[in-house]
Amino acid sequence: MPATPPSAHYRRAPHSLNGTIDPRAPSNGRLRTGRAAPTPRQEPARSLALAPSPAANSAGARPIFRVATERQLQAMCAEILDGERTSPIVGVTCRPGARDPALAVHLVCEVVWASVPIYVIEPQQAREMSKLLPDGLSAYNGAVRVWMPGVSEHTDAAWHPLIHDTTGVYGEDALRRLAAEFAIKPPGAADLTPEQQALVQVRSPPPLTVASEALLLRVGSRKDLRRLLSDLRGDRDCAIVVLTVGAGGESPAFAPVPTRAALRDPASIFVLESADLCRRLAQILGLQLAVDGGDARIFWPGAGPDSDPAEHPLVPARSAGDSHRGIERLIAAFELSRPLVRRYLAPIQTRLAALEEQSAQALSKSRESEAAQRRAVERAEAAETQLAGLQRQLAALQAAGLDTVELQAVAGMDREAVMQRLIYREWLTALEAADRRDQVLGGYRLAPQFIASVEDRRIATPTARIAFACAMVACGRAPELPGLEPHPWREGKSGGGDDPQAVREDGAKAWMCNLGHGRGAARLFYWLLPDGLVEFDSVRNHEAIGRT
Repeated sequence: MPATPPSAHYRRAPHSLNGTIDPRAPSNGRLRTGRAAPTPRQEPARSLALAPSPAANSAGARPIFRVATERQLQAMCAEILDGERTSPIVGVTCRPGARDPALAVHLVCEVVWASVPIYVIEPQQAREMSKLLPDGLSAYNGAVRVWMPGVSEHTDAAWHPLIHDTTGVYGEDALRRLAAEFAIKPPGAADLTPEQQALVQVRSPPPLTVASEALLLRVGSRKDLRRLLSDLRGDRDCAIVVLTVGAGGESPAFAPVPTRAALRDPASIFVLESADLCRRLAQILGLQLAVDGGDARIFWPGAGPDSDPAEHPLVPARSAGDSHRGIERLIAAFELSRPLVRRYLAPIQTRLAALEEQSAQALSKSRESEAAQRRAVERAEAAETQLAGLQRQLAALQAAGLDTVELQAVAGMDREAVMQRLIYREWLTALEAADRRDQVLGGYRLAPQFIASVEDRRIATPTARIAFACAMVACGRAPELPGLEPHPWREGKSGGGDDPQAVREDGAKAWMCNLGHGRGAARLFYWLLPDGLVEFDSVRNHEAIGRT
């Protein structure tokens, strides 16, 4: 950013324009403005390439120009970059594929000074404009740009407002933002009534002095904002209170006049009248000192980008209808944030912070203790559950007919090994020696979920019965036993005879056999692999063996 903003050189003076060369003038090319025609390199854009827009006919003498060719674009950019320019230039752009600007020209004419030239920039020229102007100073897709005097290669784009509507509507909100840039009429632009003159005097008061009395000032333009920034950064002894309007542009939540009456201190009160001015103030002072949306902030001496926001307190608006209580909160924040008061409060606040830290640590330890107690209870409950499972397993083994010697033998085995021992035992006891030679206990394996399904309390089937069925399936004798009745396990919800048999990706076919009688009885579900291996999948009730 340059040391002096371009707008600091801005003289809001009438800008006499006429977009054509006087045909009655001598051949030296004098314009109707009466100024000598510049050399071709310095010739203003409107005399080089531009013709007034047809809208100019209905707008009287207002200078309105259309930029529709490359030469007209070059001429317009040359005038924007003219270092001797003293008047703003307004550029309105069109949406893609359109020739009419997104923000209607006749509405722009109502809020822009009559002496300010307006350029209607067509889409193709708007896209090319960024190549001819410094970075960040172009406009396109319906946006409006105000080029203040002093555009150069190192210009800060923030000093040349861009009116961009993210909704693409470009209605009253965009028009209000544009009007804010021309809120103060230029000298000599029109004869003002006494009331209007008083308003201009309030909006553009003379510079403050440090010893001046408390003032109530309105900030409605960038000129007023620069005045506020000068006071904030200046050598002062008094506070500055900044009030803002609400998000919808309504009156300040902290009514300025009652606030001024309640504040018994030689402090200045500034009222920021637009959200755009609030954003500009935050860009310059830093986001930590931002104030907007109806809130108020108290700036004590020394405010700047490196300031601690706690030393310049923000007072939230809360409710616009709560003006009296809001003013009371503002006055309380004002009194408690005085530099002298802060010096006395600082040790108290430090001690309070230490106590809060100690309290937080004690609360954390208490919560950790409660969590440890909960974990201990959970471990005890898990141990009880495991013990109950072991007791059920022992009861099942005893019911299966294992004597004391066998129980001691299986005590050190895992659950899968115990189940395999029971299956082998049932094969030995169910078949005679001659039968065992013909019906050898074939290869089989237990699926990971099989043991858990056997121990499921909802399966009211003795473990010995399950082991017997597994032994008979593995040795191939199950089809000969009427009680088991092995049959395919079919796909589909019905599992009827018309549904195909379930087949796994590895080619294994699904089977099941009865462990009891009736639809509520349990079934042994298993897979028969292509190599003859049997995989016992699970034990489930009949209603639970549906496939979707």
